[in-house]
Amino acid sequence: MHTLFKYVGFFLGMGIFMLTAQAAEINFIYDNFEEAATKAKEERKLIFVDAFAVWCGPCKMMDRNTFHNSQVAEFFNDNFINLKIDVEKGQGPAFSEKYDVTAMPTLLFINYKGELIKRDLGYKSPRDLMRLAKSANSPENNQDQFELAYLEGSNDPEILFNYAINQSKRGENFAEAATKYFNTQAEKSLLKEERNWQAIQLLTTDFKSREFTFLLEKMSKFSKKYGDKAVQDKVTSVLEGVVRTAAKENAEADYKLAYSAAKEYIDDNGLSAQRLKMLYAETAAEWDIYGQQAAYYFQNYMVTSPKELSKAAWLFYKNIDDPQMLAKAIGWAKQSVAIDNEYYNNKALAYLLYKSGKYQEARKAAYKTLKIAELRDLDLSEMRDLLSKIEEG
Repeated sequence: MHTLFKYVGFFLGMGIFMLTAQAAEINFIYDNFEEAATKAKEERKLIFVDAFAVWCGPCKMMDRNTFHNSQVAEFFNDNFINLKIDVEKGQGPAFSEKYDVTAMPTLLFINYKGELIKRDLGYKSPRDLMRLAKSANSPENNQDQFELAYLEGSNDPEILFNYAINQSKRGENFAEAATKYFNTQAEKSLLKEERNWQAIQLLTTDFKSREFTFLLEKMSKFSKKYGDKAVQDKVTSVLEGVVRTAAKENAEADYKLAYSAAKEYIDDNGLSAQRLKMLYAETAAEWDIYGQQAAYYFQNYMVTSPKELSKAAWLFYKNIDDPQMLAKAIGWAKQSVAIDNEYYNNKALAYLLYKSGKYQEARKAAYKTLKIAELRDLDLSEMRDLLSKIEEG
């Protein structure tokens, strides 16, 4: 008798469990994108769309096996506004044309603005759909929730961080959001938390900010934790920004501060500081000074970057007429070609040789550059024009 009750209890429990599991389902809005978009904006969620057809076998199987799975239903009801669209009825045809729905089921994740975030096709098991949903709902894909919360005045660090980072990646103004985020962070956490290093890398541009000052003061610790190159690149990037602005605004005091910081904090025997001198003169279009600084730079430092060599050579071609200086630039251009035998390096060399009156060498360099342009499927007109000028010279 005891055994009988045990089995009865077991099957009764299983029946209740199965009824509960079967009763679970995703709560869908039907054929009304506008309603779904309104709710998505209010609740700061993405819209999940099941674009189906009544005759579609995989659609029916997915509805039965996946959408009624208790784990799937709970996750989707908590995290998305869910919408079913019959592609052949109501809003379906227009919706299908807009989102290029050509096979069923098509599964879409869309923000409240109607922008497509993620799509997939075909039947998905509960596990596969959960994997897809979690990927779609990641912070980088669901920035609207952060934007809406930010615009409503949230001071939550996660919201401020994600909104500022997204603005930065879009190339939009992030300064205010970045300031608000950093104001939520204690100074000691700037080094301790990896997220703050990401924020410093992407959001810090102000030379006089607390974050950049702290980075300079703790450079050795940052370098030990995040790598010497990454830290030096960040410091250099900020200092270069200061120098460009100073040159444009004739703010020599700021330039001197940036130059002094490079000398003091970047351990490369003054190389970065010398680059800042060149950058200031270049931005200010002070070409005599630029020429002197560039000549000093390439003479006193071992520069192996073909991009740097070629850029300086090209700036000499465009802006400097002194024959001795042009001879130096020809040397840099030849060096860049020796390191990287590509179009732009050869182009700079050909133009410099032409400007210096070395027509035979210029012709040879121009023909070589033309051949490279043909191989790379680049515009040939520039080199053809240069060859015509060489022949006339």
